[in-house]
Amino acid sequence: PLDADTDDDGLSDGDEVAHGTDCSSEDSDGGGMPDGIEVSAGKDPTASADDVAYVGVNEVWQCTAMVAESVTFDATAGIDDFAFDNDEFYYSTALARDLNEYSGTECVCADVFVGALDPVAIAGVTVWTEQAVHITDIGHASRAWGGGWAPGFGEDGAETAIASAVAVTPGWAGQTFSEYDSTGVVAGGLEVGNDSDGDAAWMAFDASPVVADGLDSSTAIDVNGSVDLRVSFGSPSKDPIEECGEFTYVDSTIGGDDHGLQFRVDALSAAAMQPPSFLSESDAQRCAVGRKARSVFGFVPALRGGHAPVFVRGAPAYGYAAIERVTVQDWRGAEWIALTHRDGRVVTMQASQPALVLPPGAPWNLSDVTWTIGRESEGGFSEPVVGIEHACGGMHGAAPGPVPVDGYAVSYAVVDRVLAALGLSGGLQARWPQLDDLSHTGLRARIIVPDLWVDGPTQAALRIDVAGGASVLSLPLDPMLAPALRGVTPPREVRSWTIQRSGPQRTVHARLTQDASGLTVHLERLTIGGGSLISLETPLSFTLPAE
Repeated sequence: PLDADTDDDGLSDGDEVAHGTDCSSEDSDGGGMPDGIEVSAGKDPTASADDVAYVGVNEVWQCTAMVAESVTFDATAGIDDFAFDNDEFYYSTALARDLNEYSGTECVCADVFVGALDPVAIAGVTVWTEQAVHITDIGHASRAWGGGWAPGFGEDGAETAIASAVAVTPGWAGQTFSEYDSTGVVAGGLEVGNDSDGDAAWMAFDASPVVADGLDSSTAIDVNGSVDLRVSFGSPSKDPIEECGEFTYVDSTIGGDDHGLQFRVDALSAAAMQPPSFLSESDAQRCAVGRKARSVFGFVPALRGGHAPVFVRGAPAYGYAAIERVTVQDWRGAEWIALTHRDGRVVTMQASQPALVLPPGAPWNLSDVTWTIGRESEGGFSEPVVGIEHACGGMHGAAPGPVPVDGYAVSYAVVDRVLAALGLSGGLQARWPQLDDLSHTGLRARIIVPDLWVDGPTQAALRIDVAGGASVLSLPLDPMLAPALRGVTPPREVRSWTIQRSGPQRTVHARLTQDASGLTVHLERLTIGGGSLISLETPLSFTLPAE
């Protein structure tokens, strides 16, 4: 009588009576699915015929059944001729127009169903394969077509068609519409990463503000339902996919090579719940209550999309301050800037209107605003430089996450050292001539760890946040642990990590060590750029103090 759910199947004893199920059996119909998952998914918990195999959160699903679906596109008919919903968000009319007329095959991972007894806060979706079938690194973009497409090469050195996008539409996508714009709801941007022993490459989606690998939810949601998981297109300049066999997972115990498409839904860890904008009470970048000031900001691409303002000059204590007025000092070819408040309000500045007073209502806190920059006419542009008048109300600081996060302060002097090692001495001052204090710690490096180790690619990450602002980079971290120790060492106790990240636009190989002095970073390899790579001339080491 004291246990509301006697069999712990996610269905209360009272609901068991209503559904005609057995409150002493987790799976009343014996079909393989717990009663609670069946009811949540709209299935009949008393009939085994509609039960399906399912994968839980943080568990790995191997795509042992890949189904080929024919797709066609005629430029005169419009993009809706593709075979699945929300295709425009994946490929855009620009890609379709570039292809002119497309026909080919999409390889679908059949019968993927996610099941969980309780609502779960989701960090994202991870899809990977032991074989590199796609190469692109698109930074902050969130559509597949934004990548740097590259052909693959066969064993004989000849160019071959490769997959150019993995499209995932989970059943809960509709529940996250309020948290994403249309380009973020369907995650299409991929990166290639290598694990610590170099035998796996995986594709990680780029729409998540936490680990850059999928759709996230700020609260726990019901994830029960099917998932549409498909590999689409060949390289746009090459032939489309013709054979789905390369994506079919065949277990090594039955003669396979374990080299197929795999899928995992990642739960949001307690560490990842700390907001990027969080600043401690003693942080020098936190604003002083009642103070008004003016600062100059540049911009860098934000991880979740749009741009993040980065302090350049003026009053350095701006964290949690509210924006009162924005004045564009240098448009740098841009023609408009849009500011979007977390509550949905939008104001836009035009080149003909270089100053803007923010409208009344809820404060336009720096940490609550997404900046979007663009140009309508032909021609290139870079991020503008703006002056921001800000005021500190003292009541709008971001709450910390549920667990402490190891964070470290990154000064502009450290960034300048890295740029100099890449052969770009004075790069920061060239970008922002107004910058006059390299000792300013305008960035934070935070070690985001999972609650527990799980199978598949690492869920740990080095997250780079703008102090008091948004995340701008997330790099997967592999623990430096012997395999026998990984299962018994809690993630929060790991103090040494490696980064092995490779792509045509960026390669990072590094070792990180946490100790009493801070976070020591040994950069062993760093390359940036596509056609004209810039590379680290010699390995570089530096230590970041705790924030």
